[in-house]
Order: sequence, then C-alpha cells, then structure tokens
Amino acid sequence: MFSTSETYKGLHQFDLGVNAHIWKMIWEVKVPQRVRMFMWTLWHGRILTNDERVIRHMTNDRSCGRCSHVDESGISWERSYKWLNMAQLHDSSRVTTNQWACPTRGWVKLNMDGAVSRNSSFAGIGRVFRCADGQWLGGFSVQLGNVSIFKIEVRALLEGLLISWRIGYQQLEVECDNALLVELILAGGAVDSHLTEMCLIHHLLSRNWKVLVHHIPRSQNTVADHMAKWMAANSTEIHWFKEPSQSAISLIEGIMFLL
Repeated sequence: MFSTSETYKGLHQFDLGVNAHIWKMIWEVKVPQRVRMFMWTLWHGRILTNDERVIRHMTNDRSCGRCSHVDESGISWERSYKWLNMAQLHDSSRVTTNQWACPTRGWVKLNMDGAVSRNSSFAGIGRVFRCADGQWLGGFSVQLGNVSIFKIEVRALLEGLLISWRIGYQQLEVECDNALLVELILAGGAVDSHLTEMCLIHHLLSRNWKVLVHHIPRSQNTVADHMAKWMAANSTEIHWFKEPSQSAISLIEGIMFLL
C-alpha cells in the first residue's frame, strides 16, 4: 500500500516535517480547493507581494500599495488583512449588493470583462475607467475571434493595462469577475505562464507604477459586461467611448456608488 504523499516524499527524498503538519491543517479547512491552494502558496511565500517584486528586481518600492506604511510581504499582508477576512467570515449573512465602489482618492479604477455572443460565436471585451468621484473617464470595446472565455478575460486585462499605461495612470485599481485569473495574478502565476498574454501582463505589472487587482462579483461588473456583450454581437470595429452609451448610462444610473 502507498499513498500520493508517500510517493511524493519518495521521489524528492525528504521529510515534509512541519510542512506536513501545515498541509494537514490547510487540507482540513472547509473551503473550496482553490482557496486551499492559495493558503498553501501564501505559506510558501510565493505570493507576488511588493517585497517579493523587489527581490526579483521588478520594482524598487516595497511598501503596501493600499496603506503605504509597511513593507508588503506575505506575513504583513496576512496580518494586515486578517481583520478583513474575519469580518467577512463573521458577517457571512450579509447580502452582496450590485454596488460599484469608488476607488481610493488619487486612484483610477478599471473594470473589465469579456463575453461571447450566442448568435455569432464572436467574443467581445469591454473596459471602463472611472475616478474616485465615480465619473466616467472613458470606455473601450473590441471584438475578438472565437476563443475561450479565459483567454478573452486575459486579453481584456492586457489591453486595459496597456491603455492605462499609455494614458499615464500611476495608481490603478483593476476589478475583474474571473476568480481564476485574479488568483493567478495574485499568486504570481503570470511569471511562469506559457500563455503569451499572461507573460506580457507580468511585464506590465512590473513597471514603475502601482496596480491593485481585485476579484468582484459579476453583479458589480455590469457596465463592463454590458459593453463586452454589445461588442461581441454588434460590431467588428474598435470603439473608444469618451462618454457612456445610452444603454450604459441606464446601468450606471442604477448603481449606487459607495462614496
């Protein structure tokens, strides 16, 4: 009789020791598997924090992009945001709303999404830029060919970062409703990815600016989702919206901004 763990230890010829104990605790936590893997990645110090980015010569700034008071390492990240995680666990009865939250003062928020048309099989990506007052700074949509939804989301993020860099935004919050993509970015998965777009995203994030990437529910991403779906079904051109379309305005007016 043998187990997967015994085979793993035999191949690598070492005793997991304390790691085995930590892995046992992580494995027994009643959470989705992807959360367990994130916890394991955090334990091994593989989260791409600013402290780790300095070590890899990707930036010179170790400070936390949110509070700017401490070096952003895996340990400080876990301690600093533990209160937030506990608050969410103890307030699990709270109903998630479709409210879009304004970015921090001095930051720009980018909402992005991808969609596939059921009629044409073409894909579209939509991105919306807004400031701390909730004002529309611009929107961008483009139609793509028939590709997977994950690659669509990756392309949406890549194009959004490229546009943001060219415009000159120095502090950018990115919101995406694709949990897998966000987890890969936060865990440093873009560094070793075989997907060209993911590697380009890694290089963009390593430039001299501050970018925060967050996962949000789909209900908080309705405007970008609407723009992506409209593009997939109606147009083959690239569109830049200095002002929101009439259909997007109705969605924006239906959102209560958190000021």
